[in-house]
Amino acid sequence: MDKKQTLTTAFIAVLLSSALVGVQFVRLAEANFIPPPNHASGIFIRSDGSVDPSTVPIQRVGDVYTFTGDVSVGIAVQRSDVIIDGNGYQLIGGSGGTGFYLQSVNNVTIRNVKVQGFTSGFYLDHSNSSTVEGNYVNGSGIVVTQRSSYNQVVGNTVVEGGISLYFGSDNIVLNNNVAGISIVFSTNITVGNNRIADDERVDVVLLYTDVGGGIYIDNSGDCNIFGNTVERKIVGINIHN
Repeated sequence: MDKKQTLTTAFIAVLLSSALVGVQFVRLAEANFIPPPNHASGIFIRSDGSVDPSTVPIQRVGDVYTFTGDVSVGIAVQRSDVIIDGNGYQLIGGSGGTGFYLQSVNNVTIRNVKVQGFTSGFYLDHSNSSTVEGNYVNGSGIVVTQRSSYNQVVGNTVVEGGISLYFGSDNIVLNNNVAGISIVFSTNITVGNNRIADDERVDVVLLYTDVGGGIYIDNSGDCNIFGNTVERKIVGINIHN
């Protein structure tokens, strides 16, 4: 083998090694990071407890925040140990963003809100011991991600959307009515007594490929899945890796 062939062989070997390292890096990144979405919050419950702007129809009494009318933009919750009661009113978005965005807060309860018009109705990021309960979410979903633990998603109705749990542990999903539930790179997740179904269609004949899976579990362990009802899905429970 002449010098030119030797250099060419060595160059190819370096390229292959770099490609392999690159693939391993991408897989590692995928396993530990989700690119942050555009939450586009317009209202903030600040860490000092204030509501910004103060003119929105939300009344504060101590650590309880109660809607007094419909709210038309997403809310970023930056204070721990609070209760947000929608009081049956709506949180209405445009064509994207997040309804309720919880980042690095703990022990937040959000209940009795009708959420619609967002990419994500609820998004919990590095937030623990919080509760999303008794809400109606239309056209989006509930996301619990990025090392969020000990949270409860209970008794919600999610229309045309799902509940997703990524990179967390010890979260509980109970008694929801939802189109799908996903558990990815998580541990010790409880999913019980949920109804998981696509809307029944009487105006069209659904093809086999028109409906997806019910409960999807990927690269997760020590999960407890019980008492769920799954309807109109190709796969009821899909356990992967």
